[in-house]
Amino acid sequence: MSTFTFGIYYLYWTYANWSRISNTQGIALSPFWRMIFSGIWNFSLFGTIRDMGWDRQIEVGWNPILLAVLTLIASFFTRVEGAVGIVATLSFLLIAPINRTAQQINAHHAATVSESRYDKFTGGNIVGIVLGSIAWGLIMLGSWAEAM
Repeated sequence: MSTFTFGIYYLYWTYANWSRISNTQGIALSPFWRMIFSGIWNFSLFGTIRDMGWDRQIEVGWNPILLAVLTLIASFFTRVEGAVGIVATLSFLLIAPINRTAQQINAHHAATVSESRYDKFTGGNIVGIVLGSIAWGLIMLGSWAEAM
C-alpha cells in the first residue's frame, strides 16, 4: 500500500500503531504529531513494538535502532529524482519485519479482546491500489517517452 500511495499509507500505519499503543497501554500521547515527526519518533515506535513482542514471547530478530536509522535515510532519498528515488520508495520493506511483529502482537491481543483485524483489503485499499497503479504507470510511461 505504501508504494501505491506514494508513502501516504506509511504515515497511516505509523498513526495507527501509535493509536493502538496509546489505547492498549493507557499512555497519553498524540499519534498525529508522532506520525508527522515519524522520522524522529520511529526510534521509540520500533523499540516499543519490539518490547511488546518480547513481552508476549514473540521472536523479534530485528534491531529497532538500525531499522529506524535506515528508514530515516531512505526517507531522504525518496526526494531524489531517477532510479535512486524509485528504489527508495521500496523503503517500506524496511518496516516489514516490524509490521510482522505488530501483527503477531495484535493477533495475541485479539485472542483476549474482541477487536477488528486488518488482514483484508478494504474498499479504500483497492481504490488506493488502482489509482496508485495508474499514477505509477503514467510515471513509467513519461520516463520511457522522455528517454526516447
